[in-house]
Amino acid sequence: MSPFAPARTWQRRHPGACHREHERRRRQAGRREGRHTAPPLKGPWSGERDCQFCGTGFLAKAPTSSTCYADECQRRHNRERMRGFLRRYESCHGHPYRWKRDPAKRRAYAEARRALQRGASEAEPVVRAVVFERDAWTCGLCDEPINPDLRFPDRWSASIDHVVPLARGGSHTLDNLQAAHLTCNTSKGARAVA
Repeated sequence: MSPFAPARTWQRRHPGACHREHERRRRQAGRREGRHTAPPLKGPWSGERDCQFCGTGFLAKAPTSSTCYADECQRRHNRERMRGFLRRYESCHGHPYRWKRDPAKRRAYAEARRALQRGASEAEPVVRAVVFERDAWTCGLCDEPINPDLRFPDRWSASIDHVVPLARGGSHTLDNLQAAHLTCNTSKGARAVA
């Protein structure tokens, strides 16, 4: 036996129903003997069904298909599924699913996670609007006012600056954050400006 040969020459197959169905189709199509000309077999769920939204007939591709594959019907189906999920979540947890309703909080958690990955000594989720309101929309680097209507590509838009940069061991906490113009923040870089 070659030293590069695998220790096991066979792989144990998944014993589930999906694998058994796959093997049944391969055998019926003659693929064990190398004949690949047989048409793909339809499963026991295939057949004509009526869409629950538009009522047109369609050929089902899955056992639970109840919606045709038109874009509008798929969107309506996904909306129904999301509403069902939100109802189940609220009945199980006793409060509504909050991530969808509070994107600022979701962004705060993502920024804290990124700060830890970049080497912050400690991090807490801080909502950006809290920092801007605390600093009265004034840049902490040039002491000029920040226009709250400007958005990211503009170089004078609002950004969050770490007083002690993360690269120098700073933390991502409320007392180490300040409002700054985007251009002031990028020109400061990783320097600790007094």
